[in-house]
Amino acid sequence: MTEVEKFLERIDKEIGDYTKIYYKLQSELPRKIEMYEALLKSRESSKELKIISIFGKSSEQGHLARLAGEIALLHNFAILAIHLRSLEISIVNIQEQLLQSGMLEKVKELGDVTKLKKELHKAIKLLDEYYKEKKRMEQQIEDSRSEDLWYVQ
Repeated sequence: MTEVEKFLERIDKEIGDYTKIYYKLQSELPRKIEMYEALLKSRESSKELKIISIFGKSSEQGHLARLAGEIALLHNFAILAIHLRSLEISIVNIQEQLLQSGMLEKVKELGDVTKLKKELHKAIKLLDEYYKEKKRMEQQIEDSRSEDLWYVQ
């Protein structure tokens, strides 16, 4: 299994996980918003509870929007990885055809096909590193958010 295929497998799994969470939250959202709206309209609700309701409603909607954005970004990663895989296959096919025809030595004067393949692998590794760094930063943000909002829990 190539690096691109491994990357695509991870992305596909994550897209599936995020999509399940998204649809679950999306189905729960109307009930939660209705609850927040009821708290806001209630005369018995304190100002603090109304403020918490406003933040809760915004937070729920924001969470759903962030998940949708994350899913779109993961799809873009997958599309880019598929294009890189397609390019990799094309390079290998061209290299094999040149080798079979005996033209590989003559083409090396114009440019090294293996160098192009190495650059492609670098691009794949950069994409993977970017993805891992993005996930690490998201985790740091989530950790700091939970530390900063200890009073809401």
